[in-house]
Order: sequence, then structure tokens, then C-alpha cells
Amino acid sequence: GANQSAVKGGVTPLFAAASAGHADVSQILCDARCDLNEHADGVTPLMVALQRRRSDVVRVLCQAGANVNEVLPDGQTALLFAADRGQQDAVFWLCEAGVNLDCARPDGRTALMVASWKGMGRMVTLLCEASANLDTIEETGRTALFLASVQGHLEVVRELCEARANINLTGCDVSPMFAAATSDHVHVARFLLALGARGVCETVSAHP
Repeated sequence: GANQSAVKGGVTPLFAAASAGHADVSQILCDARCDLNEHADGVTPLMVALQRRRSDVVRVLCQAGANVNEVLPDGQTALLFAADRGQQDAVFWLCEAGVNLDCARPDGRTALMVASWKGMGRMVTLLCEASANLDTIEETGRTALFLASVQGHLEVVRELCEARANINLTGCDVSPMFAAATSDHVHVARFLLALGARGVCETVSAHP
């Protein structure tokens, strides 16, 4: 049969199909057992599909068994990349493929934190339902709830609270409620207070 790993112009057929968004061709190549995790210029076909926003190809690669948890030399992962760019369909397929939901950037920020900071409500719901850790603390001491609160994203705050995020947890000197209040997001502060959130002097610190 044809060599599915043959290189033309430095690009293999799977890389070309992923880049162009040809899901059917990608499926044929996957069925032919081509290397799903080959590298070119430091990236894999999965990352190329994400970079080009080819969600159908992401689905094919995830279902075929591509490595969804590979950490690239720059610390990037498929989930972090997709979350940062708001690619909800891609995040769904990555979750279905068993991606590590709590992988983090060098600064400790996870996909849930990224989505919370940006106010991506549907993605936050997806990650919560997939059982992402709600109370991870990044290196600056902030949680997903803190990030959503300080940005004034009430619906995201509501979703995180319904998923039972710790409303008082923080690794810095300011609680999510206080951060919302001092950022003039009164609606968020009022919502958290109604749930029993504590003020700045009563913050539950993550560090003894």
C-alpha cells in the first residue's frame, strides 16, 4: 500500500490534512495507522488542527488515540491552547479523549482558570462537568472563582459556585468577594455574600 508517512515538501499527509481541515482524509490516514504523534517544527498534527481551528480534525485525532496530554517544549498543551482560544468543540473532544483537565501553564493557570478569567461560560460548564479541579491555586494565589469574580463574570461565578467551588479559598490576601467588590462588580460581590462569602479579614488562606 501507499506509504502514509511519505513526506512531501517537509510535510506528511496527516499534517497537510490537519492543516487544511480535511477530516475525511485524516480519518483514512488514521485508519491506515499513520503516526498520530509525529512532530514537525515542534508541533503534532493535533496541535496543527487546533492552531487552524479544525475541530472536525481534532475530533478524528482524539477518537483515533492521538496523545492529548503531550507537553510541548514551550509548556503548551492541547487543552490549554484550545481553552485560551475559546475552542469549545475542541475542548469537548479533548475531554472525551481523557485529557488531563488540570494541566497548567508555568504560572500555574489551568484551562478552567483561563476560561473563568475570559468569561467563557459554556466552556466553564463543560470543564466543571468533566470534573476539573475547581480549587487549584495559581502562583499569584488566585483560583478560578477569584479570576471570574475580579473580572465581573457573574454567570461564570454562579456556575463555579453551583459546582461547589470553595467561595473563600485564596492564596493571597484578598478573597474572591472582596476582589469583586473592589473592582466595582457589586452584582458579583452581592451574589457571593448571599452564599456566605467572607470578607478580606476572614479570608481562608491556602498557605498556613
